[in-house]
Amino acid sequence: MSDGAAYKVFTERKADITKMLPEQQYAAMDKNVKVNTVIAKAYNATTKKLDEAYFLTEAQKFMTKDESENLLKRVKASRALKDKDIATYEKLTLELNKDVSALNADQLNSLAWNFFENVTTKSSLETAVKWAQESVNKKESYANTDTLANLYNKIGDKKNAKIWAQKSVELGKAAGEDIANTEKLLKSL
Repeated sequence: MSDGAAYKVFTERKADITKMLPEQQYAAMDKNVKVNTVIAKAYNATTKKLDEAYFLTEAQKFMTKDESENLLKRVKASRALKDKDIATYEKLTLELNKDVSALNADQLNSLAWNFFENVTTKSSLETAVKWAQESVNKKESYANTDTLANLYNKIGDKKNAKIWAQKSVELGKAAGEDIANTEKLLKSL
């Protein structure tokens, strides 16, 4: 499955490695290596196409069908963002993130910020506002309050944009962050 001398040592020395790492962590690392290998082999850099049948066949050797299909969507969404195929990125990301309760504040903020930077569909941006709100609810920080302020501004809600930009500036100053862009947003409101 996974090529390379380093991976061979990793599998041959499993007993030694699991004396230092919990078995669960070893298994997660092993799965990650396998996933990355399958992705690399399934992707053709010349055509910028992913061989989906190959990906699913190989991934299902070490994960369930549902897991592999979900992962394929994530890979395709990530690839679409890199290729600036925003419509595909937007569609897949919305499908994948109907339930974001398991995501942490940073993951939610990353989703919301990527939508702020790349998406123009108002209904999708409103979903990103919800992700940013949930991020703030889980762990309020300069980064996620800035994201929330920028998203509110982008959808035309200047009142909430101003409230969150002010909060973001306060948090940023307290944390020693570079708040120049947030201050610029605040002045524009």
